[in-house]
Amino acid sequence: MKQLPLILMTILLLLGTIVQGQESNLEEQKTAIYEEEKNALKSKVKQINETFELGGITKEEAEKRKSEVATYHAEKIKKRVADLENGTMASDTTRNKRVSISVGGKNKDGDDSRFKIIINNDDSQNDTISIKKDKKYNRAMQFFKIGFGVNTTITGNQSDINSSPYNVWKSNSFEIGSLHKIRLIKKSNFVKLNVGYSLLWNRYSPEGNQYFVKDEEQTNIEVFEGEVIKSKLSQFQLYVPLGLEFNLGKNKYRFNNGFSFGAGAYMGFNMRTKQKLKISVNGDKDKRVDKDKFNTNTFVYGLYGEIGYESFRFYGKIQMNPLFNNNPVNEFPVHFGVIWQL
Repeated sequence: MKQLPLILMTILLLLGTIVQGQESNLEEQKTAIYEEEKNALKSKVKQINETFELGGITKEEAEKRKSEVATYHAEKIKKRVADLENGTMASDTTRNKRVSISVGGKNKDGDDSRFKIIINNDDSQNDTISIKKDKKYNRAMQFFKIGFGVNTTITGNQSDINSSPYNVWKSNSFEIGSLHKIRLIKKSNFVKLNVGYSLLWNRYSPEGNQYFVKDEEQTNIEVFEGEVIKSKLSQFQLYVPLGLEFNLGKNKYRFNNGFSFGAGAYMGFNMRTKQKLKISVNGDKDKRVDKDKFNTNTFVYGLYGEIGYESFRFYGKIQMNPLFNNNPVNEFPVHFGVIWQL
């Protein structure tokens, strides 16, 4: 009987060790649940961000989807923890955890870029899972561009565009193409290499009652004896620009961000030339299309510059070889206009 107290003490110590081991194992299982659901949520948020960066969904849809998956995993954590605690006969204090969600918040860059799942105990101690958005950084990106402009010329000994024989507002251009931008500095938007291709339609309309006349090796602008209602020399070209763009915006993820300016060179080919002529002689109107090269250069090259904001650009170009071959006075095309990069 004297050994009874010693036996009882030994049993109590063993029971305490067992209970402590069960509680430790319970906390480990809870931690495993939190980590598993946190990693699953991170993976889904990353997939949503990638879909948004590729243009598959809008920003509003992306935020909605991330809120939905955050809610789903928060409820899943709550249910799994409750099932675990109920299955192991945990105390009421441990069982009454509350799972809440905080969507949004500011990071150090001032961006709304955090999702939070907060698991509250009754003693006001919180276990917080904070997930930062995985912003995708692209070193290169492709843009569709569309542009409109006006055309004129300057001569080799006269740089005043007012001396041009063309009506600048009737001499217009239209282009569509693709532009590939490559960041030259890692995780910086300051300087980019721009290269692409464009299909370009250039039109030149002479002033007054004039039209284009091919005279063997030369192309002249002459006065028509009747009335010229419309006279336009049209060129269809394919050209490739190559240049540098400097961006003053602070957002390193967006390609077209804030003010930018750039310069470069281009080269291309004149693929088709024709003159559209609408005339009237003694009241009789006539239309004709003269498909001829008109002694224009097949290969073209020149320089360009641009300045703009976001996806909008003003541009200026000058062709470094003349519009016509073998003319006594060389005319160098000059172009001004606007471009949208979409």
